[in-house]
Parts: sequence; C-alpha cells; structure tokens
Amino acid sequence: MNPHFSSIEALTASGLSERDAALWLALSTYGPMNISQLARATRLHRPAIYKLLPSLIKSHLVKELKENRRVRYQSTGIEALTRFRASRDTAFATELKKLGQKEKKHDLSDTVRVYHGKEMQHVWEDVVATTPKASVFLRYDGYTPSTKVKEYIPADYFKGIEHKHIDRFVITNGALRKSAYKKRLECASRVLPETFDAFEQGVSQFVFGDKIALIDFTTETAIVIKNQALAKYHSRVFQYLYRSLQT
Repeated sequence: MNPHFSSIEALTASGLSERDAALWLALSTYGPMNISQLARATRLHRPAIYKLLPSLIKSHLVKELKENRRVRYQSTGIEALTRFRASRDTAFATELKKLGQKEKKHDLSDTVRVYHGKEMQHVWEDVVATTPKASVFLRYDGYTPSTKVKEYIPADYFKGIEHKHIDRFVITNGALRKSAYKKRLECASRVLPETFDAFEQGVSQFVFGDKIALIDFTTETAIVIKNQALAKYHSRVFQYLYRSLQT
C-alpha cells in the first residue's frame, strides 16, 4: 500500500481505515495531487479513490483544489487530524456510556446474589443491614435441630436485630420450636403439622424489606433476590399461613 507502514498504523489508530490513511499520508507527504497521482502513490485503484475522498473531505481531513478544469486534493494538516481524533474519542466515549447504561439494566449483581459455604453469613448480615427499623422479619425454617445454622450467623446479628427493633415471626416444625425457639420470647413462632412435611430438605426462606432469601443448608447455597413485588407477595402468603396455624 504505502512504504510508510508504521505511519499507516498510527493513522488507523486515529480512526481512519487503512485506505483512508494511505490517501491522507500520501497527500501529507507529497503535497496536492490529482486522482492519477494518488493512484500511483498509494497503489489504489481510481474507482476506490473516488469512493474514499468524499468521506475524507466531509471529515475535513482533505480539501478539494479546483484550478480551471483541473482538480487536485490536499491534506488539511496535522491539526485537522488531531481534531478528527478528538471527535472520534468523544463519540466513542458517548457510545460506551450508552452501552454501559444498557448493560446496567441487565446487570443482576444487585438484584440476585448467590452465596456458597461460609459466605452464607452475608444473608444474615443483609437482614440486619437492609431491614427497615421497627419492621418485621419473616422466615420459614424447614430443617432438623441438628443442622448447624449457628455457623453462618454473625456474632452481632441478634444485637443488630434488637437495636433496630425488628419483630421476628417464624413458621417452623415442632422439633425446632422445642429446641431453637423454646426460650426466644422475642421471636414469635408457629408450627406446621407433622403431616405436612418431614423437613428433610434442610431449607429456610427469609422475607425482609424488599428481599427474599432462599437457603439450602444441605448444599450450603443461598440466593437473595431483591424484588419488591416478590417480597410483598411472599409476605402476604406468610401472614395468611401464620394466622391459620395454631399458637
């Protein structure tokens, strides 16, 4: 294409195509030229040059010189190229911003979070951090008393619950109520009948603020979903079931 290969690479980095860069470099190096001279200097075919020049002229990188009936073309210089590069950078930044906004709409990192193993303690931390003061925390506990839930509960969890005056309501099984909730006067609980479920799945479900959390102690997996509609729906279902159960 052109002996100044490194210069061509620099120009393409500015946003020009390789053929546009060859034309601009030839005009910048050798001065004004007509189509035939450009064809020889760049080894581009004349039809291709005719097709490329209008875009370079529109970008103010090349200007047309009319002398009687002859037409030649001239580079507008490095400053024009610098302005062209700056405008391309601005346009690129604008497009990136638009893409970022679209990407954010599809980013679920703040809507759905998944925790594994000891990371599940973040669920209890989330309960304390995001549940509004003087509100309620609802939970279903469907695991056996031997499940080592305490391993995931942060040391300051209960203190945080008390500090924010969060009322807790629990639907659980008879075995858990006799053990874990026996002495918790601050935590109201009701029991599902034994015929309903043997509670062998080892799961819990939390409803707090605008979130729900699903916890599987067997696989040590927790999913927190931030969705106001889901939280409201599950809260209503919980309240209906809670009222229907015996104290």
